[in-house]
Amino acid sequence: MMLLKVNTQNQKGFTLLELLVSITLLGLIILITAGALRAGNRATESSQKKIEGLERFRTSLSIIESQVQSAFMINKTGDILDADFFQFSGDKTKLQFRSVYSLWGGSMGPVFVNYEVRDEDMGNKTLYASEAPVQIPDAAREVRLIDNAKDIHFEYFTKGPTDEKGSWTEEWTDKENIPGRIRLTIEKDSRVISLIVPVMTSKNNQPGTSTGGTKK
Repeated sequence: MMLLKVNTQNQKGFTLLELLVSITLLGLIILITAGALRAGNRATESSQKKIEGLERFRTSLSIIESQVQSAFMINKTGDILDADFFQFSGDKTKLQFRSVYSLWGGSMGPVFVNYEVRDEDMGNKTLYASEAPVQIPDAAREVRLIDNAKDIHFEYFTKGPTDEKGSWTEEWTDKENIPGRIRLTIEKDSRVISLIVPVMTSKNNQPGTSTGGTKK
């Protein structure tokens, strides 16, 4: 009976060291791949947050512009309104007026609007807006419009009867009138944004009334 001899001289197998090296390399590849995926996900989330933040910022500016442009004045007749009454009040950090544009109801006004810049953590500034129906001043609702800003402040354009150019002031003290323009300056994310809003109002105009004559 003949026995077959198997030639094992040309057959090579994995040594324990080679196996350990292979496993280590595979683990490193998995770690690097997982790290790259996590970094990619974080970058995507960060980009999405920036896009959402920019969209909220644009929406807030649009709301402010719409409310300021829709400011109106109340006709004072006799002594119906007390001495503390004001058509418009504003300084560097606060702004109060009446508008036909609502934060929550769009053109469903009129509402009493209050903007206030507050100091938050780490010295950042936040702009809050609150409003209430003119007839129900105690039913105010508040919302945060702009946050994490290095600076937020208001300015008001004033022009006297003999003033040709006019100038900007940080406080509005004329209780009987509304400034023709309001400037909101925001320093945020290493950028300075200046929003100048013209006030589309007339001293004789009120919401729901007309100053024009009736044609017959």
